[in-house]
Amino acid sequence: MLTSFRAAAVLAAAFLCAHAEAASVRFLAWDHQVSSLKLMVRHDGKDRPIVDLHADKRSEPVTDLPGDAELILVNPAAKGPEGDPATVAVKIPQGLAEPLVILLPDAAGDAGVRGFAVDDSSAGFKYGTTRFLNTTGKPLAVRCEKSVLRLDKSWVPVDVDPGGAARNVPVQMAPAEKTSTVLYSSIWEYDPGVRKLALILAGTAREAGMIQVKIITERRRDPAP
Repeated sequence: MLTSFRAAAVLAAAFLCAHAEAASVRFLAWDHQVSSLKLMVRHDGKDRPIVDLHADKRSEPVTDLPGDAELILVNPAAKGPEGDPATVAVKIPQGLAEPLVILLPDAAGDAGVRGFAVDDSSAGFKYGTTRFLNTTGKPLAVRCEKSVLRLDKSWVPVDVDPGGAARNVPVQMAPAEKTSTVLYSSIWEYDPGVRKLALILAGTAREAGMIQVKIITERRRDPAP
């Protein structure tokens, strides 16, 4: 019985350590206004800059951060309630060792931004995959070649991998409850060595009822010889 208890304790400790391991975090600005901010990440009393924050590609990684925890972002250009640089917490869901934090404008918050974290590891978000993130607030149906996907109005990532060789694939989007009304139609290039993060956005006032898609691509890097 004692041996079993010790074994269980060892397994529990290993599990806790695995979930507390350091994370590597990258960031993506929602727009160029957010990317112009000189944001920093606070850890162990030190503020570390987010290098190469951009609206069209992932930033450089900020490494050795605690996993399964909140990130504290700092905006030195904004003031908090005590007059210090404004901060905002970003929740990192359990199990995300390589999160991508999408930084959105937040006029109501002291820091002027808020963050939303998604899995960005190559195991969870494989190359060749397109990951759809519906930010319109309305459920959508997406046809990607032969696959038909339903995207809820919440920000839940939905992946599709057409597979096979590189080629052009048709992509259409419509309201989930009225698929005959096409809101978006285009031809995308499929490449098994590239993964795409497709942010689905509500159209502008001039494009009332339509949607836009912002695509962030990343090509697989071959290992160094």
